[in-house]
Amino acid sequence: MHFLSLFFTFAATLASIVNAGCFKKGQTGTLSDEVKRNAQSLCMRTLSGFYVDGQQRGNCVPDADPKKHWFFRIKKTGGKDGSLRVADCDGGLLYWMLACPTRGGKGTAYRLDRSEIGGFEFSADVNGGSCQDPAYSMLPFVPQPTHGLVANPARARSLPASVASSFTA
Repeated sequence: MHFLSLFFTFAATLASIVNAGCFKKGQTGTLSDEVKRNAQSLCMRTLSGFYVDGQQRGNCVPDADPKKHWFFRIKKTGGKDGSLRVADCDGGLLYWMLACPTRGGKGTAYRLDRSEIGGFEFSADVNGGSCQDPAYSMLPFVPQPTHGLVANPARARSLPASVASSFTA
C-alpha cells in the first residue's frame, strides 16, 4: 500500500513538472507519425551538431492540418559550447511532442533512461500558417527563409548554396 502511495505521488509530481513546460495558449495541432518522422529528419539534417553557448537553431514541419505547422527550436544553455547528438536531438524534441501533444512545450528534456539531456533547451510549438522552409527540402513546397535563426555556419556550408544562404547572417 505504501509503495502505491509513493508511486502516485511521484507520478503526480512528474506530471506537474512536465505540464509546467506545456504551452497553455495558442494554436493546437495534430501530433502525427509524420510530424515525428519529419522532426527526426530535421535532427539528422540541421538541428544536431556543435552549438556555441546561447546559439539557437530552429525549423518547421507541416502539421496534418495544412493551415498549421510545428516549429522546433533548440537552444544551447549552461554557459559552455557543446555538441548535440542526433539521438539526443530526436529524444529532446520527441519528449516535448509527447508531453504536450496538442500545443507543444519547451524546457529541459530527458532520455528514456531518465537522464537529463543537459545544456540544451528544446521547444516544439504549433503555429498557424504553412511551413515553407528551404532546409527541409524533402517536402514538396516552395522554399522560403526560416524564422531568422542562424544555424552553425560550418554545417550550413555543406548544404546546397540556395539552402545555406538562408542560414547565414
